[in-house]
Amino acid sequence: MILAAAGSKGSPGTTTLCIGAAGFLGARRPVILVEADPDGGCLAARLQISQEPGLGTLAAAGRHELSEQVLVEHLQTCSGRPALIVAPSSPTHARTSLRAVAGGLGRVLCALSQADVVIDLGRLDAESPSLPLASAADHVLFLGRPTLEHADALAVCLVELGELRERSMLVTVGDGPYEGSEVARILGVAHAGHLPKDSEGAALLWSSPDKALRSRRPLVRSMAQVTEGFDSRASPEVTEPAGERRRLPGRRHLAQRAAR
Repeated sequence: MILAAAGSKGSPGTTTLCIGAAGFLGARRPVILVEADPDGGCLAARLQISQEPGLGTLAAAGRHELSEQVLVEHLQTCSGRPALIVAPSSPTHARTSLRAVAGGLGRVLCALSQADVVIDLGRLDAESPSLPLASAADHVLFLGRPTLEHADALAVCLVELGELRERSMLVTVGDGPYEGSEVARILGVAHAGHLPKDSEGAALLWSSPDKALRSRRPLVRSMAQVTEGFDSRASPEVTEPAGERRRLPGRRHLAQRAAR
């Protein structure tokens, strides 16, 4: 199973969702976390590990033929973490590497049978060099705040990436005046859940993955709910969050954008 996460303009929390999802999925099966953000990676810096081996060295080694063995040779292991393919921090280097390897890497990841894959796509649009990896994913989670501005940006994104719509789901993040399920309904995708603002929970996911899996922090509990339904056999069961918020204005405008 390949689970990818992406943002649109100003969408927060994509990498934190990926690190959390990889941790929860990895509790039951081997997981590979691939950092494929064209704007440059942050995993190496945050986890205090080297950028090599990683996406840059994988692109160089797999320029002519990329195989599962070549992929394995460029993985990094970090205590308590899934196996990692980290991206260069330089946007130029990251984009160059993705242009060289994304298509072949997507094919190799699809052929894996012994591990699940989580991919951080960064900000995704029709020109992104990480698009072949999005196309290889079984599910693509789009992150956005439950606001009119973010809903509009996601509507445009989904129109541009229409081939991904059937595999796309919305994860709302942080504060906003509208119900995430309504935003998702107008966009024409399922609502996979909501991640609350919780800086302590986010810090725990980054600093102590083992403790995070047992934590009752709001962000950690919500992330577990988002990821628990994903497995190699079926699509997740999506439940709508409780609570009522203001109805989203501009519903016709968003519906027209999403339907184009």
